[in-house]
Amino acid sequence: EEAAAELMGKAFAAAADIAEPQIIQNRKIGNALILAAAGRLREAYEEGTSALGMTSSGSLEAVEVATRTAFWLPDGARYGAAAAGFAMVKDHGRVVDASKAEVEAGQLAFSGQLAEAAAAYADAVRRRRELDTPLDLVLTLMGYATVSRARQTESAAAEAETAESEAREILDRLGARQLGDRFLAWQPAVVEALVAVAAGSSDREHATAGPPEREAKRS
Repeated sequence: EEAAAELMGKAFAAAADIAEPQIIQNRKIGNALILAAAGRLREAYEEGTSALGMTSSGSLEAVEVATRTAFWLPDGARYGAAAAGFAMVKDHGRVVDASKAEVEAGQLAFSGQLAEAAAAYADAVRRRRELDTPLDLVLTLMGYATVSRARQTESAAAEAETAESEAREILDRLGARQLGDRFLAWQPAVVEALVAVAAGSSDREHATAGPPEREAKRS
């Protein structure tokens, strides 16, 4: 992480005087990735969202880094604000579709729809796997595992373990095992937040439904 940060820092310094929007946007996204890898999620989120809309071609990466950092904070309001940035993405194709599937899965999770979120994450994982983009696959797998753990069922826990195992294997091959450890350290707080959101959503549904109607007394 430190070596990558140093290399990117040198690249940013070399491009510091370039006013081209694409270069500035790339610098912001890179900065956000460095901050996220260092565990400075709030700063990473702010840097990622500041890159939104600077150019349409770079907005997809900005949405990805912003929503992912909001997920691990965890902060549903920030997640929703970052997800709204997808409207600025003008590109099309399988990569965009995979990212959109992941973002929508997170939105479902923060709205308390955990079963639907898990299904959406499973779809996003399938799309990432078909694209053969290892790091994106890891990040999607960890989101899927976290939502699955929040469902608090034996079958969902098994799905979480499988996803986490695959993510760790990929990170081992990439020489980035510490990244997996960081996600697992963040995971309990995210699970707790998602469980609370789901419980609140369930309570609101019951309140909206009102008390059960009583059977009319027979005379």
